[in-house]
Amino acid sequence: MKLKQRLAFATFCGLIFFITKPLWSWDEAEWRPRSRKYHRLVHRDDFDQLVHRENEGFLHSKLHHAEFENKRVEAHENQPTSKPSSSSVETMKSAANPLLTAKAAAPIIPANNKPNNNQQPALNNPTSSSTLPPPASSKSESSQSLTTEVKTTPKSNFPNIKIESSMTDDQIEKELERLRINVEYQPAGKMNPWDTARNWVRARLIYPQNHPQMGWILNHMSKVKIKKADVLPKGTQLKMLLYLEGNQKAIFKPKRYERDEIIEGQSWDGYDRHNAEIAAFHLDRVLNFRRAPLVVGRKINFATEIDPVAATRLSDTFRSENGNRCFYGQCYYCKESELACGNGDIMEGSLTLWFPDSKPLDKVRHPYQRTYKPDKLARWQTDEEYCNNYVKKTEPYSKGQRLLDLIDTSIFDFLIGNGDRHHYEIFKNEGNDGMLILLDNAKAFGNYSLDDLSILAPLRQCCLIRTSSFDRLAQLKNGLLTKLLIEGMKTDPIAPVLHKKHIEAINRRMPIIFQHIQQCVNRNGKDAVLVEQWLGLPKTD
Repeated sequence: MKLKQRLAFATFCGLIFFITKPLWSWDEAEWRPRSRKYHRLVHRDDFDQLVHRENEGFLHSKLHHAEFENKRVEAHENQPTSKPSSSSVETMKSAANPLLTAKAAAPIIPANNKPNNNQQPALNNPTSSSTLPPPASSKSESSQSLTTEVKTTPKSNFPNIKIESSMTDDQIEKELERLRINVEYQPAGKMNPWDTARNWVRARLIYPQNHPQMGWILNHMSKVKIKKADVLPKGTQLKMLLYLEGNQKAIFKPKRYERDEIIEGQSWDGYDRHNAEIAAFHLDRVLNFRRAPLVVGRKINFATEIDPVAATRLSDTFRSENGNRCFYGQCYYCKESELACGNGDIMEGSLTLWFPDSKPLDKVRHPYQRTYKPDKLARWQTDEEYCNNYVKKTEPYSKGQRLLDLIDTSIFDFLIGNGDRHHYEIFKNEGNDGMLILLDNAKAFGNYSLDDLSILAPLRQCCLIRTSSFDRLAQLKNGLLTKLLIEGMKTDPIAPVLHKKHIEAINRRMPIIFQHIQQCVNRNGKDAVLVEQWLGLPKTD
């Protein structure tokens, strides 16, 4: 009788196990339920507390996301082409800027959106009104810019931003060490770089803050054998879909411009810039956003790497011009008259790592999308209350992470000069608090003399920024941001990645960001502008 009872109990336990098994999966990092109802989020800062098992960097997490956030809140309450240049990228010297310590913000009055490098913006009384013209969305819209008078009476609650955050020499050296890519690193034992990169991806970050295997993965991307090459017809710009050895997909964007070439027109004009993708990835590392996919430069040989493995629909677009191998691929704007050509058989480009299949993407229309029509302006370009009256009242921006992500992205795009963020991607299965992924940054770094203030419209109109984002920007003032960026890009296979004029442009744009934040603080008070969590508009009776 006892034997029968034991067998019945064992059968019951086995049945329960197989019924509940689909709800659970094992990975190298943690036990994690697949059901989103019980999904356990791991906070990004806790994610950085890496537990190295046999020095191979397996990731472990102990804190619950909600517990961590509660602790944080409690603690807080206490051109047509120009001549090729042989100039290498230079580190810019730190220089004190009066805008960073000013007691008041200057009104933002763009003149054709092109800066005068010999003049600092004037500092006006904070109680005076500021002219905030909505940005133009096309070449002819620059002459149609409208002005909106916005009162900037300071609040008693911290009326002026005092940027006191700075780094010691030791801290700067640690930051430089963190940003350096060690391409010589080789892990012990047999490990798969693609599996490592897949295991890094989380709901709120794509890679850890500092990990020795980053150099190993990027180096592998730049050298591993290409098993297949195909077109990628989605999108408007030319690219190639590569299948790398080890069953890993990657996107190749070919070189179309020299480093010093100026793209005349607007901040969204021209072909994609391959070096912009690389520089944007490293800037994402410097800012500690960690929302951009891994990107590395690569030079491919058409004759030995592409021709033998090219799909027919790709090889049909191959051409030769002046002894150089070219192709035009398949995309919305791709045509035979606009070839991308290499130097002989060698073609330089950027390689972006494809996200794991377990992290499908959703494409979302940006609330600050342009019309791209010379005779029609978007609503946000004519209404400075657009964010308060519409965006902040619309899901998923009405509360949570998405609106703050949107503003972080506007700052990121302004620094790199990317005015083409008409859509954005999120991880499909992560809900409204899934991060805004900094994907497709190739329209950046086109014109180093153009500061397109329209890109900062989300910051200017919504008047919100994460405290952590502001603190990080404050740490990186006076040229430290570009110093770290140069260090991070130094070992890329196609370095130097950026011309020094683009480095200077980033330094010039930093004070403009602080200027926008200062104006928001003047209007609304610091506590209403600098927030770590967006709880939504206050409820009215």
